[in-house]
Amino acid sequence: MKAIEKVFKEYNDYYITDKFGPREPIKTPSGTTSSFHKGVDYGTHSKPYNQYAVEDGVVLEASTNNSCGNYVWIEYPRLNLKMCHYHLKEFYVKKGQKVDNNTLIGITGKTGMATGVHLHLGIFDYAKNDYIDPEEYNYVEYQPAELKYNIGDKVIVNGVLYENCYGGKTGKTVTDKHTIITRKIDDRPVPYPYNTSGDIGWVSEDELSPEEEPVTDYKKLYEKELLINKDLKLQIEQLEEINKELKNRIYTATDILTK
Repeated sequence: MKAIEKVFKEYNDYYITDKFGPREPIKTPSGTTSSFHKGVDYGTHSKPYNQYAVEDGVVLEASTNNSCGNYVWIEYPRLNLKMCHYHLKEFYVKKGQKVDNNTLIGITGKTGMATGVHLHLGIFDYAKNDYIDPEEYNYVEYQPAELKYNIGDKVIVNGVLYENCYGGKTGKTVTDKHTIITRKIDDRPVPYPYNTSGDIGWVSEDELSPEEEPVTDYKKLYEKELLINKDLKLQIEQLEEINKELKNRIYTATDILTK
């Protein structure tokens, strides 16, 4: 799936007006563009189409400048990238705001260096430390895994930490660190917050492993003890029956011998 399908989820008649990569600079009323296009421009028939966040993320910037016009940058921790929306007529989010796939970011416009109403969608890949072609990027929706852990479970965390609670700087890896599941995201358990040197963890279930000595579940222990006691009681009753049967046989044998 292409990211634009999530951004323009209410529409299917948008079209590409300028591709990613080298191009001839374009003169606009606000100035001349660069010779390398770091995104893809999508036309919307000169209409103000609604633009949505792709999935859970955080707004890094929501501002205005001469080149981009009204623009928004959103970081997506799960995807390890950030996306920009340029030339908006209006935007409805603010810096630091948490978003999801139902968050309306803004509407298509032609502010900044633009010659017509369109969306400039850019994707910056943290792993490559560079912009990538939105038309080549394959967006895969999150599929919740079968729930294996519960809040309160003790686990070993193996994954990437993100500063500032939700997003921020990435790339710091934590390995074999014990913590406790404290919340869930989309029905998956997440050890959150996990503090180490000021960082806060946001780790997926795939990056968790069970701790060797899980947190004591006294209810389960009590239930287990009841089962053990029940089993012992049954064994005692069986032994008593066997003992009773042996006594009866001894009495019968003694009675035969004395006759």
